[in-house]
Order: sequence, then C-alpha cells, then structure tokens
Amino acid sequence: MEVETAALVRAAEDVLSLTRVLKEAWLFGRLNTVGTSKVEKEAEEYAIDVAERLQRLAGEGEAMEMSSRAKG
Repeated sequence: MEVETAALVRAAEDVLSLTRVLKEAWLFGRLNTVGTSKVEKEAEEYAIDVAERLQRLAGEGEAMEMSSRAKG
C-alpha cells in the first residue's frame, strides 16, 4: 500500500512539474500558441496534395472500370 501511495505522489509531482514548465514557457514566449506554425502549414499543404492525388486516382479508376465494362 505504501509503495502505491509513493508512486501516486511521485506521479502527481511529475504532473505539477510539467505544468510548471509549460506555464513558464508560455509566459516567457517560448511556447508559440498563437497562429499556425510552419509545420502545421506544411502538413496542411501535404494533406491537400494527397487528397488531390487520391481524387485523380479515383477518377482514373472509375474511367478504367467503365472502359472494361464497355468492352466486356
């Protein structure tokens, strides 16, 4: 029982320490939370590119299917 209590207290201390570090980073400007980051913009552009390519492939697949039905 004492071991579990000690582990629980240690976990709570770790969480408090983490929140303290995050608050300090936010207060002193090291935590950029306003606006979109460069990585987020790149991920969005990549997702759009992938979606466009999938749409093209789906269109090509439908065209091939229709062509094979017309022949068969």
